[in-house]
Amino acid sequence: MFYLLIPATMTLAFMPLTADFSADSYNTTILGTLYNYSHAVLYQVYEIRLLPVAALALMAASFAVLLLKKREPVAWSKFLFAAGMGPLGFSLMRLFIYAPYHANQVWFAFWEEITELLFVVGVAVILWLFRKGLFAGPADAGD
Repeated sequence: MFYLLIPATMTLAFMPLTADFSADSYNTTILGTLYNYSHAVLYQVYEIRLLPVAALALMAASFAVLLLKKREPVAWSKFLFAAGMGPLGFSLMRLFIYAPYHANQVWFAFWEEITELLFVVGVAVILWLFRKGLFAGPADAGD
């Protein structure tokens, strides 16, 4: 399955690399204070150029391990694949949230923060559900 999944995911990493930069900016007033909404091109370089390249490199290493390592290649391949999915996931998330809201960055910031909150809540719920197995001491392991 990894022989199909890794190249397919690597193909997705080219999506942000083909996106254009956007220099949208506008001023607004928030509770009487002037505020400038913008998404700096420097941030966009990181999000849609550097992160996909890092993901491609890690996934290429994952695929190489899968092809070349003789004994039990899947564990290391999974590790490198997961390491590549982090930057790719963040890059795609920022690209997909920014695209529809580049002209209304209040909503861009709102949805970006909501997705972060959902992630944190999800991690907290998972840790709570599996708390006994995660924090079991040696004496508790048999329970």
